[in-house]
Amino acid sequence: MKFFPASSLGPNYLKAVCEPFPGLNWMATGGISVETIPDWIAAGVSGFGVGGKLTSGGVGEIPARVAEFKKAIATARGK
Repeated sequence: MKFFPASSLGPNYLKAVCEPFPGLNWMATGGISVETIPDWIAAGVSGFGVGGKLTSGGVGEIPARVAEFKKAIATARGK
């Protein structure tokens, strides 16, 4: 289930929404940053939709930004 706009609503709101629907997978989109990944995963998110934070520095920086997001997700998941 898509959760948008994630940054406006926040991880605590998503956590409250997730509780009555334990079988659903949630994807947070809209304003997701590397710094907030741990909060979203703790709230129950299983995936992310990221756009602007990947492309804001230009096309040449996309691979490095993707690597930052992947590392943040793996760290937050304890991998």
